[in-house]
Amino acid sequence: MTGEGGAQPIIHAGLLFNFSNLTRSPTFSLPAGVAAIHTHEEATFYKPAPVGSTITVSWKILDTYEKRERLYQVVEALITTDSGTKVLRRVSTNIYMGEG
Repeated sequence: MTGEGGAQPIIHAGLLFNFSNLTRSPTFSLPAGVAAIHTHEEATFYKPAPVGSTITVSWKILDTYEKRERLYQVVEALITTDSGTKVLRRVSTNIYMGEG
């Protein structure tokens, strides 16, 4: 498969963002009555991912803290290709609210 001008096509950045949402993590779950509100996002694109490559998303909790009596959590999502090349790094901050 070739892209425009014969170049290798790449995976659209919007798909990478969607694949790296915290809710896609197989271990993500919230107790009944608890909601997560997304408050901040930082993203770094390192390199395009070629169509046909296998990508892996790894999530890591970077920080958990309380502010204004609410629980905050900072989570990193790192996308790499099957060759280990970094594609995208996201750092997201979420507030957790409710009774759970």
